[in-house]
Amino acid sequence: MKHIVIINPYFFPGFKAGGPVQSIVNLIGSLNKEYNFSVITSAYDLNEITPYANIKPDEWNEINLNEIALKCFYASANISRVKMKELILETAADLVFINGLYSHSFFWNPLSLAKQLKVLGIHTILSPRGMLQQSNLAIKSFKKKPYLQLVKWLGFTNHISWHATDEQELIDIKKNFSNNAKVNIAGNIPKQPWLFSVNNKSPHQLKLVFLSLIAEKKNLLKTIELIKRCNNQVSLDIYGPIKDTGYWQQCLSAIDDEKRIQYKGAIIPNEVQNILSTYDAMILLTKGENFGHAIFESFSVGVPVITSHFTPWSNLQQKSAGWNIDIDDPDSIMHLLNALSDKNKEEWQAYNNGALSLAQAYFQQQNFSEVYKALFT
Repeated sequence: MKHIVIINPYFFPGFKAGGPVQSIVNLIGSLNKEYNFSVITSAYDLNEITPYANIKPDEWNEINLNEIALKCFYASANISRVKMKELILETAADLVFINGLYSHSFFWNPLSLAKQLKVLGIHTILSPRGMLQQSNLAIKSFKKKPYLQLVKWLGFTNHISWHATDEQELIDIKKNFSNNAKVNIAGNIPKQPWLFSVNNKSPHQLKLVFLSLIAEKKNLLKTIELIKRCNNQVSLDIYGPIKDTGYWQQCLSAIDDEKRIQYKGAIIPNEVQNILSTYDAMILLTKGENFGHAIFESFSVGVPVITSHFTPWSNLQQKSAGWNIDIDDPDSIMHLLNALSDKNKEEWQAYNNGALSLAQAYFQQQNFSEVYKALFT
């Protein structure tokens, strides 16, 4: 059985880094009977200074990941290039699967080893995880663009293949690196949808939920400003880890003493579907999503989503699964929210059904085993 070493700055039991962690957890959970996996990661969750409880830093740990026995190395500090090579060889890996960009320990060092590993018969795959999206590159572009140019100039990507989660990411990879890049598309593996939806809608009320990392790209500040302009029947609960503390301070100032808007903190992945099911709709006016695990999980429990045009989830109105809106037209969004608040339980059922049907259809249509077999070959 092929042995794959997954490298990512964050991993289970962490969850504050958002979608990429969930993508990797779901991948291992779905494909563990076809591949052996090991993980090299950090001993800390996003923005934390205390290591995870019940792990031994700087050595291989045998962990239980949803009843799957898994070897995981949790680093307490930066991993040198020499140490990274040593760890990879200790696993007798056939393939190295690097996730994300920019981290010195978990991107630069393993990527710089790709040529050496190839000589040893170990192939390297790089998954950008949405970090090459135009909206993502626009944030701190003065740092990111020269960094990626240096990676190209040093030839680090000449000896690898790429993982894209959709056609747009394939385009982004070729645009930023090379038209000759070898890219395989394999969609993110989400959680399994529920068999039924829960309808909580009350007339003249709209209970909205924001569930995501709190950072500029997620557009929470604009969402808060819009909710404050809506009628009193529209409320918002905010869930998610605070990634950008400066941005969160702006959000807190905007919330002020508005009692219809509440911050509920971060939640562990196993609670997400249950919590989402208690709301009428999710709102995520994002500037760009590679997949949007929270969006899918909202669909997966029959909760429609109000989102931008910058996600893979399009034509939501036609599917009665939600609404794709122009995030630069606040008046239109405000009018939509007020109109949705007037709908009664019977009218809302069509959106519950449409959201759940979309998730079920996506899950049934994906042949994850085959597309990841092509990626890992």
